[in-house]
Order: sequence, then structure tokens, then C-alpha cells
Amino acid sequence: MVKKFSVGKRGGKLRFPSLHSSADSGYAVAEFAMVFPALVMVLFFGFWIVQVGLNEYSLQTEVTQIARAIARGDNSAPQIAEAAIHGVTFDITTQNNVTSVVGKRSIHCPAPLRGQSFELKAVAAAQNEGATSD
Repeated sequence: MVKKFSVGKRGGKLRFPSLHSSADSGYAVAEFAMVFPALVMVLFFGFWIVQVGLNEYSLQTEVTQIARAIARGDNSAPQIAEAAIHGVTFDITTQNNVTSVVGKRSIHCPAPLRGQSFELKAVAAAQNEGATSD
């Protein structure tokens, strides 16, 4: 089979060489059908990673506020209860006039990795009010 290439004007219209035959017209649709789900998955995981980062930031903020409240002697029970609603567990220790708070939150992986999870952890320490540093 011989392909014809034509350049120039024909019937008053400018024509450029075409290397694509009419059989190639369906390849663009097939390529799009293969690439589109991959792009959607990449976007989904990108948004999920941003959400994990925001969760980590919020966990660190909660833990820091609770450590400061306990060190000042404030009632931090409402803050702890509100954070516990969101699945945060706390380990609070006071040693040598320093209050340490460790907060943990479990994060579940999205659909393709369903059933797997990992743990975000934040640590904060605050010197108790009225205590002096050496």
C-alpha cells in the first residue's frame, strides 16, 4: 500500500502532509482511556497525602496546647475529651517539673492499600508553672 503525501494548495485550501491514516484515529481514545484512571489515582493520592499532613499538623497543635495547659495547672480535660473524639490517645507524664504529652492517631490507607494503617505521633513538653530551670 502506497501512502500519498501532498503539500501545497488544492482547491484553494492549504494542505499539510499527513502521516496518520484513518485507522489511527481510535488510538487517541484508547490512550486516553488508559491514562485517565492513572491520573485520577495520582490526584487522589496527592490529596490524601495533603490530608495526612494536615492531620499531623493538627495533632501537633493539640498536643502542644494540652502540654501547656497542664503545665499552667489549667483544666485540660475538655481539650483531651475533644481530641479523643477524633481518635487521639494521649500519654501524659510529669517528671522533674516538666510535663510531657505524647499524642497518637491512627491513619488508614486509601482504597488500594485498604486494611493497612500507620500511626501519627506528636510529642510536646512544657515546664510546669512556677518551676525554675537549672
